[in-house]
Amino acid sequence: MPTTRQGKRRQAPAVSPPAAQILRIGRRLNGWPRRDGQWPRSAATILLISLFTAAPGPSTRTAAAQSAARLTEATSAVAPVVDPRAALTPILKIVRRIALPEVVWRGKKERIHCQGLYVTDDSFYVTGRWEGTPRRPLLLRVSRRQPSVYEVIDLREQLPDAERQQVAEGLDHPGGFDYAAPGEFWIPVARSDARGPSVILRVGVDRQPESGRPQPLAEGNVAIVMTVDDHIGALCHEPATGRWYGANWDTLLVYEWQSDGRLVARIPRDEFVQGLPDWRLAIQDWKAVGDGTLFDSPFLILAGGLDKSPDVAAGELAVIELLAPLHRTRLARLVLPAEPGATRPLTNEGLAVHNRHLYLLPDDIGAGAEVWQLSLQLAGPAGD
Repeated sequence: MPTTRQGKRRQAPAVSPPAAQILRIGRRLNGWPRRDGQWPRSAATILLISLFTAAPGPSTRTAAAQSAARLTEATSAVAPVVDPRAALTPILKIVRRIALPEVVWRGKKERIHCQGLYVTDDSFYVTGRWEGTPRRPLLLRVSRRQPSVYEVIDLREQLPDAERQQVAEGLDHPGGFDYAAPGEFWIPVARSDARGPSVILRVGVDRQPESGRPQPLAEGNVAIVMTVDDHIGALCHEPATGRWYGANWDTLLVYEWQSDGRLVARIPRDEFVQGLPDWRLAIQDWKAVGDGTLFDSPFLILAGGLDKSPDVAAGELAVIELLAPLHRTRLARLVLPAEPGATRPLTNEGLAVHNRHLYLLPDDIGAGAEVWQLSLQLAGPAGD
């Protein structure tokens, strides 16, 4: 079981083919880049819309070798319909709000502090901390067709006996997680404070050969991939290379690991997103999107979190950003206004992308938790 060590940082190229392509598209879209390094709103909108309309799930992710062809297709489809003179405004439209059930586990009904979210055709997968005594790290699977049907496992108790002894009782805080390979999640579990350590767990959710349905969570294998001497709050998988990115508490550091858990880099916040010294996004959950379908780049991340900038307004905490980690840059930023009926910022906890929709889980199970399903639309100067 590897333990992380200081790795050699990869230096992003000063001008790369995808960066040059971004510049070319940006210049067509209302004169980006501006001197302050920000995208104009129309460019940010086009980027996010293009990603949502092409965001692949685990079964439809394309190989990196197809990136160039898809790049040509995406730019030819998007660029001609953009009028750089139009005052285009991004609008997140609420498609539906799906109430999650109150959960009875081991005969008790307690609040579950939700953390990460993953969405498939069949299910909502949620990580959360059981708020009973003692607090426990849980993984839930809730049926999308019948939300009253759910499964729950204790991630620590699901480990083999020998590995369970390596996980302290105080590790009760699972985080944002991602799909590693068919039938497998990687899930971080840490203490409920900013300090380490954390364990990264591999959790099997294979389908049953006979029915094609996911096997019961209680029958899946759970194993320790690695330990990290830090609080890892969210994991994101790079499909093309199998590498992983992990954000620590408030995203002061981002870790990069190989698929076997060996550390590649430990990246300070101001180096992960360069040119924005005031960048303070505390990432709660993030997912790989695009897979080169928009740019000739193997990896883009859609990150949801809270803006911890000192001068941020109370109604502008919820933020979604499009990040290009290989090039250490932010491509787009969208602030989500407070929604009627939402008791917390919409990006307070879980985020997922599935079949052209964005899913957010801001609240706790047992306290009115709902999955917010949203689509992204454009409004022109006349509000159409």
